[in-house]
Amino acid sequence: MARQKGSSILGNLRGRVGTVVFTDYNGTPVVKSLPTRKEDWEPTARQLKVYARFRVVMDFLQLFKPVIDIGFVQPRKSKMSGFNKAVSYHLLNVLNNKQGQPKIDFEKVIFSKPLKTTQQCWNAKMIAEEGRKITVSWQPNPYPDKGTEPDDHIILAFYCKENNIMSRCVTEGVFRTNLTHSSRFSESTIGHEIVGYMFVVSPDGKLVSETEYLGTVIVLP
Repeated sequence: MARQKGSSILGNLRGRVGTVVFTDYNGTPVVKSLPTRKEDWEPTARQLKVYARFRVVMDFLQLFKPVIDIGFVQPRKSKMSGFNKAVSYHLLNVLNNKQGQPKIDFEKVIFSKPLKTTQQCWNAKMIAEEGRKITVSWQPNPYPDKGTEPDDHIILAFYCKENNIMSRCVTEGVFRTNLTHSSRFSESTIGHEIVGYMFVVSPDGKLVSETEYLGTVIVLP
């Protein structure tokens, strides 16, 4: 709303009147058009490229949020969540461009970023067996660190490339002393390539190992 304040050529109006604005600039009365919002804004090519990279990372990591919440340990007073830390890491380190499109480099994916480290499993392997079964096995560590405990939890994550889904996630009930774990996959994954990952976390969640890439296998009928 405009208001009259004294004598001037503008009648001492100040403020908005319709589609114009009356104001002062260094004591001089000024009339300006009301700013309008540009409705047909279009992102630049660079902005589209950044968004495409962000979308690829987010679509992938959101499948594994329960695993990331365990593996990406943050300081108590950190202003960034573990998941956001994972997004930042993968944007910087895990994408490559194939045919001009950003793609996940599965060998570089990590689901754990420890503040205090425990040992990985020794000589871990992943194999496919008949009946849609995938088995991960490992051996006792011959040189255990002080923080390596028999009841450390084994965290497993599997991704199906063709279906673009998290095929399986194991966060409970598997321990370092089990030395093996088998998962049976759905019929929709038969003949498809599965990527496997694992890491170890202490019972109190404070010690976490680095992520181990287990390679890929084809689901057998």
